[in-house]
Amino acid sequence: LSVASGSSTASSVFESAKLAKELGFASAQSGILVLANTVLGGSGLLAMPSALAKSGYALGMLFMVFFAFCSAFGCHLLQCSARRIGQAPCSFYSVSNAVAPRWTWLIDSAVMVKCFGVATSYLIIVGDLAPPALVFFGFRQFHRWEVILIGFAVAGSLACCRNLSGLKFTAAGSLLIVTWTVVLIILFVIQPSKTFQPCGHQELPCGDAEVKAV
Repeated sequence: LSVASGSSTASSVFESAKLAKELGFASAQSGILVLANTVLGGSGLLAMPSALAKSGYALGMLFMVFFAFCSAFGCHLLQCSARRIGQAPCSFYSVSNAVAPRWTWLIDSAVMVKCFGVATSYLIIVGDLAPPALVFFGFRQFHRWEVILIGFAVAGSLACCRNLSGLKFTAAGSLLIVTWTVVLIILFVIQPSKTFQPCGHQELPCGDAEVKAV
């Protein structure tokens, strides 16, 4: 009973701190959209087919379930730590400063390097895919550095939003694109007509591509 009471008190203190600073009150729908976009709309979606092709469906699905559990448990520990500290806004810095003040710099550095790597991977994908896509839609041929700079400006602006509600529209658009991509893949697999032949009128493999037995 005392543990439950202490947890409830810590939660109320944290919610009061957020309310006082008008932070952390994005709607549940916004949170779902942003989290789904993070899971489904990232660079991991592009790497997943290659990973499953090398590990096999059984081992690949086992790894996915295991790492999903680890990620969910990590998020659970983060929100428990935030509520126990009772500060708002709560960050990796405030949590680490309360738990291990001497090693705050190390934790901040790890988070910084991780986020820098993720952001860089997204900008690489933008630089690879955006120029031909823009040409297809009738725009001029952009240089790779130009679209990377545009992507950085857009992402940097969105990163200044006060809460997750500011990202709900971009997240919804990203999920629609992911859904459309899945539909296209299914159509190319079942090939209801010659329109969905990936090589046009050629036989697989397309062009000079090599096919290896698995």
